Amino acid sequence: MNDLNDLLARIETEASLQQERQHRLQQERLLAFERRKCRFQDLYLPAMNRLKAIWFPRLELLKDKFQALAQRFGETVTSEAVSSPSPEEQHTGAMQLACDSPLARIRLTFSFFHDVDIRNLVVDYKLDIIPVFLRFDGESRLELALETFDDETLVEWLDNLIVNFFRTYLAMHENSTYLADQIVEDPIAKVRFPKYAAETVSQKNGNTFYFISPETKREFERRSANALQATT
Repeated sequence: MNDLNDLLARIETEASLQQERQHRLQQERLLAFERRKCRFQDLYLPAMNRLKAIWFPRLELLKDKFQALAQRFGETVTSEAVSSPSPEEQHTGAMQLACDSPLARIRLTFSFFHDVDIRNLVVDYKLDIIPVFLRFDGESRLELALETFDDETLVEWLDNLIVNFFRTYLAMHENSTYLADQIVEDPIAKVRFPKYAAETVSQKNGNTFYFISPETKREFERRSANALQATT
């Protein structure tokens, strides 16, 4: 009987120790949660506001310039801004720019958020181009400690990536592989060039003709008119 009492006592001791461990763990988790809340209010929100002051004007410039260049190449750009949990109470954010050009499918995304422990502000960059016919930096991440948040580091990182993106986008329109299906020839000047570089075009008998200048188009129309008269 004494052996059973001893066994029961040992089991109850283990159960009691487990309860103590569970209580201590809950207290530690509660304390960690309260500390994360403090870091969120005292460190993350001010850092996020500083980020926004740098982020928004640069990404707006990026969007406007991307749209202007795309229009020059006969392409269109769409943009989507996402914030969480809401635009009024923004904790994370992202902007995606999309361009479905005749050359490739382009998706550019900038996003920001805090790490799990709310000690760092994280900014991500991701560029997808399909198909891939040239080298480019597709991903980059910047982690800034909230306690030593550095505006200049963020500015340099963002600016370099924005410039690199435009360098890549423009290089696509000079790449012979991307342009393989986009090269046309002026029927008068016999000069080959990308479609987007055409000064003017002409539709005739279901065909599209591309010209490097209005003069070659006028000459083409003059010859076409003479050829039509000769057959009537």
